[in-house]
Amino acid sequence: MCNPAYVEDFAWLGPHVKDRGLYIKDADDDPDNNHQQSDIVSVLMNLGAIPDFVASKINLGEDFAADFMGLMDEYKRNFEEEHGVKWDYTNQKLLDRYITFKRTRESFQREYADDDAKEGGSIEMSRIQRK
Repeated sequence: MCNPAYVEDFAWLGPHVKDRGLYIKDADDDPDNNHQQSDIVSVLMNLGAIPDFVASKINLGEDFAADFMGLMDEYKRNFEEEHGVKWDYTNQKLLDRYITFKRTRESFQREYADDDAKEGGSIEMSRIQRK
């Protein structure tokens, strides 16, 4: 949701916007749930990154936020048992694995990419490594 065109097209106001509920008007008379519209858009725009367990059970109804957070909490509780590793947003090991993946893909794609694309991949990798 960093792209201003998406923000405008989907009328998205993130939780970083102070008093965002004052700017969002929905179809009911309850001012306490005005933020829900933007939260649902944010989740739907990132649906590919949401675990299938959660995505398949999302209810877009009145209690969307509580239901979504509850499903994510349940997923995180069960993650270690199912996958053998502790659930984490990110950590150094995950970042190292991602960089290795990117390097592997870059060498595979090198034969098929033009010079501009290869340079772009190198720039992206250098940014990741500096973090």
